[in-house]
Amino acid sequence: CMERLITMANFRISIRAVLRGYVSREDQQEANRKLPSLFVEGLLLGGTGLGVLALIFEIAADAFSVAAYQTLLAIHGAGGYHEIAFWAFAILSVLLFFGVVPAYKAGAYLRPNAGGSGPLVEAIGPPRMRFLSWIGTSLFFLDAILTIIISAISAADVTMLLFPEWADYRILLAEVYAFFIMVVLVALGPKRAVPLFLIGGGAFTIFTIFALTVVGFNAVAHPEWGTLTADIVLRLEESGVAEHVVRVTQDISGLSQAMIFQLLLRSMSSAMLGFSGYEVIPASGKHAARPKWKVISTALTLAAIFLIGTGIIQVFAAQAWDIPSTEGYSTLLIEYEIVITQLFGPAVGGAPSIGSALLAAAGGLLAIILLLAQGGGYVGGAAVAANAARLGRLPRIFSDDRIGITVIWGAAAMAIPIIRQVVIV
Repeated sequence: CMERLITMANFRISIRAVLRGYVSREDQQEANRKLPSLFVEGLLLGGTGLGVLALIFEIAADAFSVAAYQTLLAIHGAGGYHEIAFWAFAILSVLLFFGVVPAYKAGAYLRPNAGGSGPLVEAIGPPRMRFLSWIGTSLFFLDAILTIIISAISAADVTMLLFPEWADYRILLAEVYAFFIMVVLVALGPKRAVPLFLIGGGAFTIFTIFALTVVGFNAVAHPEWGTLTADIVLRLEESGVAEHVVRVTQDISGLSQAMIFQLLLRSMSSAMLGFSGYEVIPASGKHAARPKWKVISTALTLAAIFLIGTGIIQVFAAQAWDIPSTEGYSTLLIEYEIVITQLFGPAVGGAPSIGSALLAAAGGLLAIILLLAQGGGYVGGAAVAANAARLGRLPRIFSDDRIGITVIWGAAAMAIPIIRQVVIV
């Protein structure tokens, strides 16, 4: 019995050494002492760098805007089966929190200025493995293009909530959104555009935490509110906002194990697109306050909790209220509409009500944050391209961030009419 206790104690010590052994005691003590002030550092852009909240708010427009469509993609990939979408999201959440987060934390401590996984491999990887940095850089650059496409189309889709008569001009509107943000960033420069990300990302983060708390509570307390779902979806289909609605075709017990596994993989693949924005956090960490590794590490943990928490609540509410996948109107907005309608009532006699005003405000804020989310793709992709240019992986012309932003916009502008819908991405 004593030998087993000693073995268990040694095992725990080994685990702690693996998880925390690379951080010296002196660094840890200094960082913990500074952490309270590091939370609010840079919020007013008067500090020496971005603190934890400022870093989170800066990347919130990109990484957190996935709350608008991540569960939509997961449910679509699962063929409408909420149970499969939930397990897909749960598996990805475990991989994110126990795999990606610790790896990025270690990278932030070793090379806080590396700026993402690709440059980190280039900086500290074995020489024979450093070619992998080019693969990582290429994938991140591709993800930046996808971010522009998805965010622009999603912003156009959400605009249909306010102006459903514009449904026929959805693609043109997405092109205008992508072009507008590109022009702003090229004119101002990425660094001078930071206040836009801080204000928009901060407002969206705070609003989403409050709104999804209300959604989660009511999904538990009032599952009967799901009776509103069918009428909402029918209205969206009749107005042309939602063109493709993915519903369950048969009971899940009638599916073969092979089919369930296939739908699980599809759902994971679709939902993973939302988690891809997480790479922006270590990439933006170059602008973090000192000690940078502590700011990045804390922001990584809090952002992962936010991403996982918002996704779980959305999937749970979607299952409780039987919400299908509708590419023109996100799962999140349907959940908001159900709650707002029940608490404040719909429009009465054609006159706007408190409920309709709140829903319009939620849709407007979501459209704005999706508009700003393009900035994360532009700035992050251009920064990665600039790093690759300095390392000789891309032509030197990409050292200018404005060139990278313009190239990303050109690729996205050509792809938007081809892709058309978020679910196809």
